[in-house]
Amino acid sequence: MHDLNFRDPSFTWHRGEIFERLDIAIGNRAWLNEFPRTIVTHLPTLKSDHKPLLLSIRPELRISKECPFRFLTRWLEHLRFPDFVKDQWGFHGNLALLSNLFSMMIPKGLCGEIERIVKQFIWGSSKGSLEYVVEGIVRRIVSIPLPHPSVGHDKEPQKVRFFLWLVLNQKLLTNTEHVKKGIGYDSSCDICGNHSKDILHVTRDCLVAKEIWMLALPNGISGCFFVGDLIQWLKGVHEIQYAVVTGANKVVGLEICKQLAQDGIMVVLTARDEKRGLEALESLKYSVLSDYLIFHQFDVADLESIVSLTDFVKKQFGKLDFLVNNVGILGATFSIAPDTKVNSHDIWSKATDDKYELAEECLKMNYYGAKRTAEALNPLLQLSDLPRIVNVSSSKGKGEKLKGVLTGVTTDEKLNDLITEYLKDFKEGLHGSKGWPTFISAYTVSKVALNAYTRILANKYPDFCINSVCPVYAKTDINLNTGTITAEEGAVTPVKLALLPKGSPSGLFFVNGKPATPEP
Repeated sequence: MHDLNFRDPSFTWHRGEIFERLDIAIGNRAWLNEFPRTIVTHLPTLKSDHKPLLLSIRPELRISKECPFRFLTRWLEHLRFPDFVKDQWGFHGNLALLSNLFSMMIPKGLCGEIERIVKQFIWGSSKGSLEYVVEGIVRRIVSIPLPHPSVGHDKEPQKVRFFLWLVLNQKLLTNTEHVKKGIGYDSSCDICGNHSKDILHVTRDCLVAKEIWMLALPNGISGCFFVGDLIQWLKGVHEIQYAVVTGANKVVGLEICKQLAQDGIMVVLTARDEKRGLEALESLKYSVLSDYLIFHQFDVADLESIVSLTDFVKKQFGKLDFLVNNVGILGATFSIAPDTKVNSHDIWSKATDDKYELAEECLKMNYYGAKRTAEALNPLLQLSDLPRIVNVSSSKGKGEKLKGVLTGVTTDEKLNDLITEYLKDFKEGLHGSKGWPTFISAYTVSKVALNAYTRILANKYPDFCINSVCPVYAKTDINLNTGTITAEEGAVTPVKLALLPKGSPSGLFFVNGKPATPEP
Protein backbone atom coordinates (compact mmCIF):
# COMPACT_ATOMS: atom_id res chain seq x y z
CA MET A 1 0.00 0.00 0.00
CA HIS A 2 1.20 3.49 -0.80
CA ASP A 3 0.55 6.88 0.76
CA LEU A 4 -1.13 9.07 -1.86
CA ASN A 5 0.13 12.58 -2.50
CA PHE A 6 -1.37 15.48 -0.55
CA ARG A 7 -1.72 18.99 -1.91
CA ASP A 8 -1.97 21.25 1.12
CA PRO A 9 -2.90 22.09 3.76
CA SER A 10 -0.23 20.94 6.16
CA PHE A 11 -2.77 20.31 8.91
CA THR A 12 -6.36 19.11 8.66
CA TRP A 13 -7.54 19.67 12.22
CA HIS A 14 -6.82 22.12 14.98
CA ARG A 15 -8.13 23.07 18.37
CA GLY A 16 -6.59 26.01 20.15
CA GLU A 17 -2.85 25.78 19.63
CA ILE A 18 -2.92 22.12 18.61
CA PHE A 19 -2.55 21.39 14.88
CA GLU A 20 -2.64 17.86 13.49
CA ARG A 21 -3.05 15.94 10.24
CA LEU A 22 -5.64 13.34 11.17
CA ASP A 23 -6.23 11.83 7.75
CA ILE A 24 -4.19 9.56 5.55
CA ALA A 25 -5.12 8.38 2.07
CA ILE A 26 -3.62 5.12 0.86
CA GLY A 27 -3.98 3.09 -2.32
CA ASN A 28 -2.60 -0.15 -3.71
CA ARG A 29 -0.41 -0.54 -6.77
CA ALA A 30 -3.36 -1.35 -9.04
CA TRP A 31 -4.99 1.96 -8.10
CA LEU A 32 -1.82 3.93 -8.78
CA ASN A 33 -1.38 2.22 -12.13
CA GLU A 34 -4.95 3.07 -13.08
CA PHE A 35 -4.92 6.63 -11.69
CA PRO A 36 -1.26 7.76 -11.53
CA ARG A 37 -2.15 11.46 -11.15
CA THR A 38 -4.30 11.05 -8.04
CA ILE A 39 -4.15 14.03 -5.70
CA VAL A 40 -5.65 14.31 -2.22
CA THR A 41 -6.56 17.65 -0.72
CA HIS A 42 -9.08 19.05 1.76
CA LEU A 43 -12.17 21.16 1.41
CA PRO A 44 -13.07 24.13 3.59
CA THR A 45 -14.42 23.34 7.03
CA LEU A 46 -18.17 23.54 7.39
CA LYS A 47 -20.08 23.28 10.67
CA SER A 48 -17.07 21.45 12.09
CA ASP A 49 -13.43 21.94 13.00
CA HIS A 50 -12.45 19.16 10.61
CA LYS A 51 -11.78 19.52 6.88
CA PRO A 52 -13.54 17.05 4.56
CA LEU A 53 -11.22 14.94 2.40
CA LEU A 54 -11.28 15.26 -1.40
CA LEU A 55 -9.64 12.69 -3.67
CA SER A 56 -9.21 13.81 -7.28
CA ILE A 57 -8.11 11.56 -10.14
CA ARG A 58 -8.06 14.55 -12.53
CA PRO A 59 -6.16 17.28 -10.68
CA GLU A 60 -6.32 19.66 -13.64
CA LEU A 61 -9.99 20.21 -12.81
CA ARG A 62 -9.41 22.67 -10.01
CA ILE A 63 -12.21 23.13 -7.49
CA SER A 64 -13.22 26.77 -7.59
CA LYS A 65 -16.23 26.63 -5.31
CA GLU A 66 -16.89 25.39 -1.82
CA CYS A 67 -17.89 21.74 -1.53
CA PRO A 68 -19.52 21.44 1.89
CA PHE A 69 -19.97 17.73 1.55
CA ARG A 70 -19.54 14.64 3.67
CA PHE A 71 -20.87 11.40 2.30
CA LEU A 72 -23.34 9.53 4.47
CA THR A 73 -24.19 5.91 3.79
CA ARG A 74 -27.91 6.41 4.27
CA TRP A 75 -28.04 8.76 1.26
CA LEU A 76 -27.73 5.70 -0.94
CA GLU A 77 -31.17 4.61 0.22
CA HIS A 78 -32.78 7.77 -1.16
CA LEU A 79 -34.62 6.83 -4.35
CA ARG A 80 -33.52 10.01 -6.13
CA PHE A 81 -29.89 9.85 -5.04
CA PRO A 82 -28.30 8.57 -8.31
CA ASP A 83 -30.12 11.09 -10.50
CA PHE A 84 -29.47 13.91 -8.04
CA VAL A 85 -25.74 13.25 -7.96
CA LYS A 86 -25.66 13.03 -11.74
CA ASP A 87 -27.37 16.41 -12.04
CA GLN A 88 -25.44 18.21 -9.31
CA TRP A 89 -21.91 16.90 -9.59
CA GLY A 90 -20.31 19.21 -12.13
CA PHE A 91 -16.72 20.23 -12.62
CA HIS A 92 -17.10 22.72 -9.78
CA GLY A 93 -18.13 19.97 -7.39
CA ASN A 94 -20.74 22.11 -5.69
CA LEU A 95 -22.72 19.63 -3.60
CA ALA A 96 -24.29 22.06 -1.17
CA LEU A 97 -27.77 21.20 -2.39
CA LEU A 98 -27.06 17.51 -1.98
CA SER A 99 -25.87 18.03 1.57
CA ASN A 100 -28.87 20.14 2.49
CA LEU A 101 -31.34 17.66 1.02
CA PHE A 102 -30.01 14.39 2.28
CA SER A 103 -28.41 15.31 5.58
CA MET A 104 -31.90 16.10 6.89
CA MET A 105 -32.90 12.47 6.49
CA ILE A 106 -32.69 10.43 9.65
CA PRO A 107 -31.86 6.79 8.80
CA LYS A 108 -35.19 5.16 8.29
CA GLY A 109 -34.56 2.04 10.30
CA LEU A 110 -36.45 -0.80 8.72
CA CYS A 111 -37.70 0.18 5.27
CA GLY A 112 -41.32 1.20 4.79
CA GLU A 113 -41.96 -2.11 3.09
CA ILE A 114 -42.07 -3.88 6.46
CA GLU A 115 -43.45 -1.12 8.65
CA ARG A 116 -46.99 -2.46 8.74
CA ILE A 117 -45.88 -5.97 9.67
CA VAL A 118 -43.40 -4.77 12.27
CA LYS A 119 -46.08 -2.70 13.98
CA GLN A 120 -48.22 -5.80 14.16
CA PHE A 121 -45.47 -7.64 15.99
CA ILE A 122 -44.62 -4.70 18.23
CA TRP A 123 -48.13 -4.19 19.56
CA GLY A 124 -49.84 -7.47 18.65
CA SER A 125 -47.39 -10.08 19.93
CA SER A 126 -48.72 -12.32 22.66
CA LYS A 127 -45.40 -14.01 23.38
CA GLY A 128 -43.79 -10.76 24.45
CA SER A 129 -40.19 -11.66 23.57
CA LEU A 130 -37.53 -10.13 21.39
CA GLU A 131 -37.02 -13.50 19.74
CA TYR A 132 -40.60 -13.56 18.54
CA VAL A 133 -40.47 -9.96 17.30
CA VAL A 134 -37.24 -10.22 15.29
CA GLU A 135 -37.70 -13.75 14.01
CA GLY A 136 -41.24 -12.97 12.99
CA ILE A 137 -40.18 -9.89 11.04
CA VAL A 138 -37.53 -11.75 9.07
CA ARG A 139 -39.69 -14.81 8.49
CA ARG A 140 -42.69 -12.83 7.30
CA ILE A 141 -40.70 -10.57 5.01
CA VAL A 142 -37.96 -12.64 3.41
CA SER A 143 -39.20 -16.18 4.09
CA ILE A 144 -35.81 -17.42 5.26
CA PRO A 145 -34.63 -18.64 8.68
CA LEU A 146 -33.27 -16.05 11.08
CA PRO A 147 -29.44 -16.07 10.92
CA HIS A 148 -29.22 -15.92 14.72
CA PRO A 149 -32.25 -17.80 16.07
CA SER A 150 -31.24 -17.82 19.72
CA VAL A 151 -32.23 -14.73 21.63
CA GLY A 152 -32.28 -14.38 25.39
CA HIS A 153 -35.39 -13.39 27.27
CA ASP A 154 -33.64 -10.90 29.55
CA LYS A 155 -33.36 -8.04 27.04
CA GLU A 156 -36.32 -6.06 28.30
CA PRO A 157 -38.57 -6.81 25.31
CA GLN A 158 -40.94 -3.94 26.03
CA LYS A 159 -38.06 -1.49 25.75
CA VAL A 160 -36.96 -3.17 22.52
CA ARG A 161 -40.44 -2.90 21.10
CA PHE A 162 -40.59 0.74 22.05
CA PHE A 163 -37.30 1.36 20.27
CA LEU A 164 -38.54 -0.37 17.10
CA TRP A 165 -41.68 1.71 17.18
CA LEU A 166 -39.64 4.91 17.51
CA VAL A 167 -37.45 3.97 14.56
CA LEU A 168 -40.35 3.03 12.32
CA ASN A 169 -42.30 6.19 13.10
CA GLN A 170 -39.34 8.58 12.84
CA LYS A 171 -39.72 9.60 16.48
CA LEU A 172 -36.14 9.18 17.63
CA LEU A 173 -35.24 12.55 19.12
CA THR A 174 -31.64 13.60 19.53
CA ASN A 175 -30.58 16.32 21.94
CA THR A 176 -30.59 18.85 19.11
CA GLU A 177 -34.12 17.91 18.14
CA HIS A 178 -35.25 18.11 21.76
CA VAL A 179 -33.98 21.69 21.93
CA LYS A 180 -35.62 22.61 18.61
CA LYS A 181 -38.95 21.26 19.81
CA GLY A 182 -38.59 23.04 23.15
CA ILE A 183 -39.08 19.89 25.20
CA GLY A 184 -35.91 19.96 27.23
CA TYR A 185 -32.46 18.45 27.03
CA ASP A 186 -31.52 14.97 28.13
CA SER A 187 -27.92 13.83 27.87
CA SER A 188 -28.70 10.14 28.20
CA CYS A 189 -30.27 7.72 25.76
CA ASP A 190 -33.94 6.95 26.41
CA ILE A 191 -33.42 3.38 25.23
CA CYS A 192 -30.35 2.09 27.05
CA GLY A 193 -29.92 4.92 29.57
CA ASN A 194 -26.14 4.81 29.34
CA HIS A 195 -24.76 6.96 26.55
CA SER A 196 -25.05 10.39 25.03
CA LYS A 197 -28.08 10.65 22.80
CA ASP A 198 -26.63 11.73 19.46
CA ILE A 199 -27.98 10.62 16.10
CA LEU A 200 -25.41 7.88 15.50
CA HIS A 201 -26.04 6.46 18.93
CA VAL A 202 -29.81 6.19 18.73
CA THR A 203 -29.76 4.69 15.23
CA ARG A 204 -26.65 2.53 15.37
CA ASP A 205 -24.53 2.39 18.50
CA CYS A 206 -27.13 2.03 21.23
CA LEU A 207 -26.64 -1.40 22.80
CA VAL A 208 -30.28 -2.27 22.33
CA ALA A 209 -30.30 -0.96 18.76
CA LYS A 210 -27.13 -2.87 17.90
CA GLU A 211 -28.63 -6.05 19.34
CA ILE A 212 -31.62 -5.69 17.04
CA TRP A 213 -29.64 -4.93 13.89
CA MET A 214 -27.13 -7.72 14.48
CA LEU A 215 -29.92 -10.21 15.01
CA ALA A 216 -31.76 -9.16 11.89
CA LEU A 217 -28.78 -8.78 9.54
CA PRO A 218 -27.60 -11.80 7.54
CA ASN A 219 -24.31 -13.47 8.45
CA GLY A 220 -22.45 -11.78 5.60
CA ILE A 221 -22.84 -8.34 7.15
CA SER A 222 -20.77 -7.73 10.24
CA GLY A 223 -18.63 -5.15 11.95
CA CYS A 224 -19.50 -1.47 11.90
CA PHE A 225 -22.65 -0.86 9.85
CA PHE A 226 -25.40 1.64 9.30
CA VAL A 227 -29.10 0.96 9.41
CA GLY A 228 -29.00 1.29 5.63
CA ASP A 229 -27.23 -2.08 5.43
CA LEU A 230 -30.40 -3.80 6.55
CA ILE A 231 -32.50 -1.82 4.10
CA GLN A 232 -30.14 -2.62 1.23
CA TRP A 233 -30.21 -6.32 2.11
CA LEU A 234 -34.01 -6.33 2.12
CA LYS A 235 -34.07 -4.51 -1.20
CA GLY A 236 -31.76 -7.17 -2.57
CA VAL A 237 -34.30 -9.88 -1.85
CA HIS A 238 -37.35 -7.72 -2.49
CA GLU A 239 -37.75 -5.94 -5.79
CA ILE A 240 -39.30 -2.49 -5.51
CA GLN A 241 -42.97 -2.49 -6.43
CA TYR A 242 -44.87 0.23 -8.25
CA ALA A 243 -48.46 1.43 -8.01
CA VAL A 244 -50.75 3.84 -9.83
CA VAL A 245 -53.66 5.38 -7.93
CA THR A 246 -56.20 7.43 -9.88
CA GLY A 247 -58.17 10.28 -8.34
CA ALA A 248 -55.56 10.46 -5.62
CA ASN A 249 -55.17 14.11 -4.74
CA LYS A 250 -57.48 14.09 -1.72
CA VAL A 251 -59.56 12.17 0.80
CA VAL A 252 -59.62 8.36 0.33
CA GLY A 253 -57.43 8.42 -2.79
CA LEU A 254 -54.66 10.35 -1.06
CA GLU A 255 -54.90 8.13 1.99
CA ILE A 256 -54.55 5.02 -0.20
CA CYS A 257 -51.35 6.52 -1.63
CA LYS A 258 -50.01 7.23 1.86
CA GLN A 259 -50.73 3.74 3.16
CA LEU A 260 -49.18 2.06 0.11
CA ALA A 261 -46.11 4.27 0.44
CA GLN A 262 -45.82 3.22 4.08
CA ASP A 263 -45.35 -0.31 2.77
CA GLY A 264 -42.35 0.78 0.71
CA ILE A 265 -44.24 0.89 -2.60
CA MET A 266 -43.40 3.58 -5.15
CA VAL A 267 -46.76 5.25 -5.83
CA VAL A 268 -47.73 7.38 -8.81
CA LEU A 269 -50.27 9.81 -7.39
CA THR A 270 -52.53 10.98 -10.23
CA ALA A 271 -55.14 13.71 -10.49
CA ARG A 272 -57.01 15.44 -13.29
CA ASP A 273 -56.22 18.87 -11.85
CA GLU A 274 -52.44 19.31 -11.95
CA LYS A 275 -52.43 22.13 -9.38
CA ARG A 276 -54.36 20.09 -6.83
CA GLY A 277 -52.24 17.03 -7.49
CA LEU A 278 -49.02 18.93 -6.89
CA GLU A 279 -50.49 20.47 -3.74
CA ALA A 280 -51.28 16.98 -2.47
CA LEU A 281 -47.70 15.93 -3.12
CA GLU A 282 -46.41 19.10 -1.48
CA SER A 283 -48.39 18.27 1.66
CA LEU A 284 -46.18 15.20 2.07
CA LYS A 285 -42.93 16.92 1.11
CA TYR A 286 -41.31 16.73 4.52
CA SER A 287 -42.54 13.27 5.46
CA VAL A 288 -40.74 10.00 4.91
CA LEU A 289 -43.51 9.10 2.47
CA SER A 290 -42.38 11.78 0.02
CA ASP A 291 -39.60 9.45 -1.13
CA TYR A 292 -42.20 6.97 -2.35
CA LEU A 293 -44.67 9.33 -4.05
CA ILE A 294 -44.50 11.04 -7.42
CA PHE A 295 -47.20 12.96 -9.27
CA HIS A 296 -48.46 12.59 -12.82
CA GLN A 297 -51.39 14.51 -14.28
CA PHE A 298 -54.06 12.09 -15.48
CA ASP A 299 -57.61 12.34 -16.79
CA VAL A 300 -59.34 8.95 -17.09
CA ALA A 301 -61.77 10.39 -19.64
CA ASP A 302 -59.00 11.53 -21.99
CA LEU A 303 -57.47 8.86 -24.24
CA GLU A 304 -54.32 10.93 -24.81
CA SER A 305 -53.88 11.26 -21.07
CA ILE A 306 -54.19 7.49 -20.66
CA VAL A 307 -51.47 6.97 -23.29
CA SER A 308 -49.28 9.57 -21.57
CA LEU A 309 -49.58 7.86 -18.18
CA THR A 310 -48.83 4.46 -19.68
CA ASP A 311 -45.71 5.79 -21.41
CA PHE A 312 -44.59 7.47 -18.19
CA VAL A 313 -44.88 4.28 -16.13
CA LYS A 314 -43.15 2.25 -18.84
CA LYS A 315 -40.19 4.64 -19.09
CA GLN A 316 -39.85 5.22 -15.35
CA PHE A 317 -40.37 1.71 -13.99
CA GLY A 318 -40.69 -0.77 -16.85
CA LYS A 319 -43.58 -2.54 -15.12
CA LEU A 320 -46.53 -2.00 -12.80
CA ASP A 321 -47.58 -4.06 -9.77
CA PHE A 322 -50.70 -2.29 -8.52
CA LEU A 323 -53.51 -0.31 -10.11
CA VAL A 324 -56.10 1.32 -7.86
CA ASN A 325 -58.99 2.81 -9.85
CA ASN A 326 -60.30 5.37 -7.38
CA VAL A 327 -61.75 8.04 -9.68
CA GLY A 328 -65.43 8.61 -9.09
CA ILE A 329 -68.00 11.37 -9.59
CA LEU A 330 -71.64 11.48 -8.47
CA GLY A 331 -73.33 12.42 -11.73
CA ALA A 332 -75.72 14.64 -9.81
CA THR A 333 -75.93 18.04 -8.18
CA PHE A 334 -77.16 19.19 -4.76
CA SER A 335 -79.70 21.98 -4.37
CA ILE A 336 -78.07 23.24 -1.20
CA ALA A 337 -77.12 26.85 -0.51
CA PRO A 338 -73.41 27.54 0.09
CA ASP A 339 -72.21 27.19 3.69
CA THR A 340 -75.39 25.34 4.66
CA LYS A 341 -74.79 22.75 7.36
CA VAL A 342 -76.06 19.35 6.26
CA ASN A 343 -75.94 15.81 7.57
CA SER A 344 -75.93 12.39 5.96
CA HIS A 345 -79.67 11.96 6.53
CA ASP A 346 -80.95 14.90 4.50
CA ILE A 347 -78.41 15.67 1.75
CA TRP A 348 -79.65 12.94 -0.57
CA SER A 349 -83.16 14.38 -0.61
CA LYS A 350 -81.60 17.46 -2.16
CA ALA A 351 -79.75 15.58 -4.92
CA THR A 352 -80.79 16.19 -8.54
CA ASP A 353 -79.69 13.81 -11.29
CA ASP A 354 -82.08 14.37 -14.19
CA LYS A 355 -79.55 15.80 -16.64
CA TYR A 356 -78.35 13.46 -19.38
CA GLU A 357 -74.99 15.22 -19.66
CA LEU A 358 -74.23 14.46 -16.01
CA ALA A 359 -75.25 10.82 -16.41
CA GLU A 360 -73.10 10.42 -19.51
CA GLU A 361 -70.07 11.99 -17.80
CA CYS A 362 -70.58 9.79 -14.73
CA LEU A 363 -70.46 6.58 -16.80
CA LYS A 364 -67.54 7.93 -18.79
CA MET A 365 -65.51 8.53 -15.64
CA ASN A 366 -66.60 5.81 -13.22
CA TYR A 367 -66.91 2.85 -15.58
CA TYR A 368 -65.27 3.53 -18.94
CA GLY A 369 -62.41 5.47 -17.34
CA ALA A 370 -61.50 2.59 -15.01
CA LYS A 371 -61.92 0.07 -17.84
CA ARG A 372 -59.70 1.94 -20.32
CA THR A 373 -57.06 2.63 -17.68
CA ALA A 374 -56.89 -1.07 -16.80
CA GLU A 375 -56.69 -2.04 -20.46
CA ALA A 376 -53.90 0.45 -21.20
CA LEU A 377 -51.79 -0.55 -18.20
CA ASN A 378 -52.45 -4.27 -18.60
CA PRO A 379 -49.22 -5.02 -20.55
CA LEU A 380 -47.17 -3.43 -17.75
CA LEU A 381 -49.14 -5.26 -15.07
CA GLN A 382 -48.43 -8.56 -16.79
CA LEU A 383 -44.71 -7.97 -16.18
CA SER A 384 -45.31 -8.11 -12.42
CA ASP A 385 -44.90 -11.30 -10.40
CA LEU A 386 -48.33 -10.66 -8.90
CA PRO A 387 -50.35 -7.94 -10.68
CA ARG A 388 -53.20 -6.51 -8.63
CA ILE A 389 -56.11 -4.26 -9.57
CA VAL A 390 -58.44 -2.70 -7.01
CA ASN A 391 -61.57 -0.94 -8.26
CA VAL A 392 -63.05 1.43 -5.68
CA SER A 393 -66.79 0.94 -6.15
CA SER A 394 -70.02 1.05 -4.16
CA SER A 395 -72.66 -1.30 -2.81
CA LYS A 396 -75.38 0.78 -4.46
CA GLY A 397 -77.70 -1.18 -6.76
CA LYS A 398 -81.38 -2.05 -6.72
CA GLY A 399 -83.84 -3.60 -9.14
CA GLU A 400 -84.02 -6.69 -11.33
CA LYS A 401 -82.16 -4.97 -14.14
CA LEU A 402 -79.11 -4.52 -11.92
CA LYS A 403 -79.33 -8.10 -10.69
CA GLY A 404 -78.89 -9.14 -14.30
CA VAL A 405 -75.86 -6.91 -14.68
CA LEU A 406 -74.22 -8.58 -11.72
CA THR A 407 -75.02 -12.20 -12.46
CA GLY A 408 -75.86 -12.58 -16.14
CA VAL A 409 -73.15 -10.64 -18.00
CA THR A 410 -70.01 -12.61 -18.81
CA THR A 411 -68.17 -10.33 -21.28
CA ASP A 412 -67.30 -6.66 -21.27
CA GLU A 413 -68.86 -6.36 -24.74
CA LYS A 414 -72.27 -7.33 -23.33
CA LEU A 415 -71.67 -5.04 -20.39
CA ASN A 416 -70.93 -2.15 -22.75
CA ASP A 417 -74.18 -2.91 -24.60
CA LEU A 418 -76.10 -2.68 -21.34
CA ILE A 419 -74.52 0.68 -20.51
CA THR A 420 -75.40 1.97 -23.97
CA GLU A 421 -78.97 0.75 -23.46
CA TYR A 422 -79.16 2.48 -20.09
CA LEU A 423 -77.94 5.82 -21.45
CA LYS A 424 -80.48 5.60 -24.30
CA ASP A 425 -83.28 4.90 -21.84
CA PHE A 426 -82.09 7.73 -19.57
CA LYS A 427 -81.95 10.21 -22.44
CA GLU A 428 -85.51 9.30 -23.43
CA GLY A 429 -86.70 9.51 -19.83
CA LEU A 430 -87.61 5.82 -19.80
CA HIS A 431 -84.98 4.47 -17.41
CA GLY A 432 -87.40 4.27 -14.48
CA SER A 433 -90.09 2.40 -16.39
CA LYS A 434 -87.52 -0.05 -17.76
CA GLY A 435 -86.22 -1.12 -14.38
CA TRP A 436 -83.19 1.11 -14.05
CA PRO A 437 -82.69 2.94 -10.73
CA THR A 438 -84.13 6.43 -10.42
CA PHE A 439 -82.25 7.58 -7.31
CA ILE A 440 -78.68 8.71 -8.06
CA SER A 441 -79.24 6.66 -11.17
CA ALA A 442 -76.03 7.08 -13.19
CA TYR A 443 -73.76 6.71 -10.18
CA THR A 444 -75.50 3.50 -9.12
CA VAL A 445 -75.33 1.99 -12.61
CA SER A 446 -71.69 3.00 -13.05
CA LYS A 447 -70.59 1.34 -9.83
CA VAL A 448 -72.60 -1.83 -10.36
CA ALA A 449 -71.12 -2.03 -13.86
CA LEU A 450 -67.66 -1.62 -12.34
CA ASN A 451 -68.33 -4.54 -9.98
CA ALA A 452 -69.41 -6.67 -12.93
CA TYR A 453 -66.36 -5.64 -14.95
CA THR A 454 -64.14 -6.61 -12.02
CA ARG A 455 -65.53 -10.14 -12.13
CA ILE A 456 -65.19 -10.34 -15.93
CA LEU A 457 -61.60 -9.12 -15.81
CA ALA A 458 -60.68 -11.55 -13.03
CA ASN A 459 -61.99 -14.47 -15.10
CA LYS A 460 -60.05 -13.23 -18.12
CA TYR A 461 -56.76 -12.91 -16.21
CA PRO A 462 -56.58 -15.72 -13.62
CA ASP A 463 -52.97 -14.84 -12.73
CA PHE A 464 -54.06 -11.38 -11.62
CA CYS A 465 -55.64 -10.52 -8.28
CA ILE A 466 -58.56 -8.24 -9.17
CA ASN A 467 -61.25 -7.13 -6.73
CA SER A 468 -63.64 -4.26 -6.17
CA VAL A 469 -64.36 -2.61 -2.86
CA CYS A 470 -66.81 -0.28 -1.20
CA PRO A 471 -64.96 2.04 1.22
CA VAL A 472 -68.20 2.14 3.25
CA TYR A 473 -69.55 5.64 3.89
CA ALA A 474 -66.28 7.53 4.12
CA LYS A 475 -66.16 11.31 4.14
CA THR A 476 -65.66 12.42 0.53
CA ASP A 477 -66.60 15.25 -1.80
CA ILE A 478 -69.33 13.05 -3.27
CA ASN A 479 -71.29 13.05 0.01
CA LEU A 480 -70.24 16.59 0.96
CA ASN A 481 -68.04 15.13 3.69
CA THR A 482 -71.03 13.82 5.63
CA GLY A 483 -69.63 10.28 5.75
CA THR A 484 -69.52 8.35 8.98
CA ILE A 485 -65.88 7.20 8.79
CA THR A 486 -62.63 8.98 8.05
CA ALA A 487 -60.65 8.80 4.82
CA GLU A 488 -57.97 6.86 6.68
CA GLU A 489 -60.52 4.23 7.70
CA GLY A 490 -62.02 4.18 4.22
CA ALA A 491 -58.62 3.42 2.67
CA VAL A 492 -57.93 0.37 4.85
CA THR A 493 -59.77 -2.24 2.78
CA PRO A 494 -58.59 -0.98 -0.65
CA VAL A 495 -55.00 -1.12 0.59
CA LYS A 496 -55.57 -4.53 2.15
CA LEU A 497 -56.82 -5.84 -1.21
CA ALA A 498 -53.86 -4.31 -3.03
CA LEU A 499 -51.47 -6.14 -0.71
CA LEU A 500 -53.12 -9.56 -0.88
CA PRO A 501 -50.58 -12.39 -1.24
CA LYS A 502 -50.40 -14.84 -4.11
CA GLY A 503 -53.31 -17.25 -4.31
CA SER A 504 -55.80 -14.84 -2.74
CA PRO A 505 -59.41 -14.56 -3.94
CA SER A 506 -60.04 -12.62 -7.14
CA GLY A 507 -63.14 -11.29 -8.84
CA LEU A 508 -64.95 -10.49 -5.59
CA PHE A 509 -66.64 -7.42 -4.16
CA PHE A 510 -65.61 -6.40 -0.62
CA VAL A 511 -67.42 -4.39 2.04
CA ASN A 512 -65.98 -3.84 5.53
CA GLY A 513 -63.01 -6.01 4.60
CA LYS A 514 -65.11 -9.06 3.72
CA PRO A 515 -66.48 -10.48 0.44
CA ALA A 516 -70.06 -9.37 -0.10
CA THR A 517 -72.74 -9.13 -2.74
CA PRO A 518 -74.27 -5.69 -3.39
CA GLU A 519 -77.86 -5.50 -2.26
CA PRO A 520 -80.30 -6.24 -5.08
